[in-house]
Amino acid sequence: MKPGTLLFRLPALLIFFASLLWTTKADAQVVSTNKARNLFWGFGGGGFSSEGGSAGFGLSTQFGSHIISGRFVRNYDFDGGGTQSWDAGALYGRSYKTQHAMISGSAGLGYVGPSSKVGTVGIPLESQIFWTPTHYFGIGIYGFGNLNTKQSFGGALLGIQLGRVTSPFISSN
Repeated sequence: MKPGTLLFRLPALLIFFASLLWTTKADAQVVSTNKARNLFWGFGGGGFSSEGGSAGFGLSTQFGSHIISGRFVRNYDFDGGGTQSWDAGALYGRSYKTQHAMISGSAGLGYVGPSSKVGTVGIPLESQIFWTPTHYFGIGIYGFGNLNTKQSFGGALLGIQLGRVTSPFISSN
């Protein structure tokens, strides 16, 4: 698969899953937002990146509309060349949470370790779009990227969240 073809498919996938989340709660009920300050979860998943395949995991906590995450992502070459790059980072961002969905965007500081022996500092980026049908489980798309001076990359993972992903809700009225 050509990298240009993959980069075209990733935004289309993100738009598709975002539209699914948008329509899951389309009835005439009152929208509730999460006012809890004690949400936390672990994330794990696999998918595609600009370098081939990817796997990643992380930990996140949300308080109000703020989110703090730590993550590790490793990219693999489909041609059998091994690991192309990996990154580990700490991120801060903003999150919007309803009773059945969560959308967030974050940026931070991280370390990128390419196939060679010398790594570099990078700016990790992430977005999480998850459907949370229960208090302790979510499924969705994790978008990621890293801007750095050696080899920037990006991709998307299909993954699950385990932890306290929802809590008592207060009506926004």
